[in-house]
Amino acid sequence: MRQVAKIVFWVILTLAALWLLWAFRGAFVLLLLSIVVASAVRPLVDALHERGVSFKLAIALAYGVCLGTIGLLGYVLATRLLVEIPAAADHFVESYGHHFERAIHEFRATAVAQRALGSTFAALDLIGRVTLVIVLSIYWTGGGDAFDRLWLSFLPLERRRAARAVWFATRRAVGGVLRSELGLSIAAAVPLSVGFWLAQCELWALGTVAVLLLRFIPLIGSPLAVAAAALAASPSGVLTTIIATAIAIAVLAALRTVVAPRFFSLERPLDPTLDVLVILALAGSFGLAGLIAAPLVVAAIQTAYAEITGIQDSEDRVPRMEDLVGRAARLERRLTWSSPSPAVASLFARLQQLLDRAATSR
Repeated sequence: MRQVAKIVFWVILTLAALWLLWAFRGAFVLLLLSIVVASAVRPLVDALHERGVSFKLAIALAYGVCLGTIGLLGYVLATRLLVEIPAAADHFVESYGHHFERAIHEFRATAVAQRALGSTFAALDLIGRVTLVIVLSIYWTGGGDAFDRLWLSFLPLERRRAARAVWFATRRAVGGVLRSELGLSIAAAVPLSVGFWLAQCELWALGTVAVLLLRFIPLIGSPLAVAAAALAASPSGVLTTIIATAIAIAVLAALRTVVAPRFFSLERPLDPTLDVLVILALAGSFGLAGLIAAPLVVAAIQTAYAEITGIQDSEDRVPRMEDLVGRAARLERRLTWSSPSPAVASLFARLQQLLDRAATSR
């Protein structure tokens, strides 16, 4: 009866924990994102600290440079997109409006105002969430492994070592993927923007953002990105379209062959098939956010699976105490038949002492 009550208690506790995670899934996702961001920035902080920079100053420099670069690029592209999106819509209406005359006439200004108001509130909410993630990630970076020690303390003592290994490896892998994707996006955004602008492409920011987003799609992402760059440059003329297409191909090729292997190499490359499945699942449910988060989820799944199976294999390879005692007995019989040297006899005596100590401590 006591065993049944114990099982029921753990079932109820597990279901309650799952319900709490689902009820506060937004806060839980922000917590995980902050830990991932901290893992992505931590190598930069450690590199600066090893060069003699104080730890607090290293955190300030690493986050300042990263946030400044991302913020500057985001501001330039976002302000330009506010101009280019209406221009692209006007071009679409001028070119293909006769096919959608009824839909265009039914479109109301009030719908535009409501959508603009909703987009404004969504942008403010996004800014608040991003700020919270950054503040928490700075705290995790400065606080070391306080959070890890906290949640690992809830596990049984015999499970902590395996859980710590899986957690640290997964966190390091996901942080590496985030650092790689952000670095590659910055490395691609600058030459794409400058190249499209010099080619006199009217929708250069729209083409840049399209290339940056479509390259996340495995296998067919690069062709789609090149096609998006050509489509964005098409209103500016044939010559601009050819130049923009060549720039997109050159930048994507440089990212794949030079920048990624040399500066942002991953310990475990992402599996394309798993990446496609995760993109289909997340993009269908969360849209653009799911597409961007898919590589992080794939890295977490791959690393956790590899670490868990590695731990199980290592546990299977560890011999049992009975096997060690049997091997020691066979070795003792062999030594009695021969005349071992004093060093070998001393080693075997030490082995017997260790086995006796291990047997008595069980």
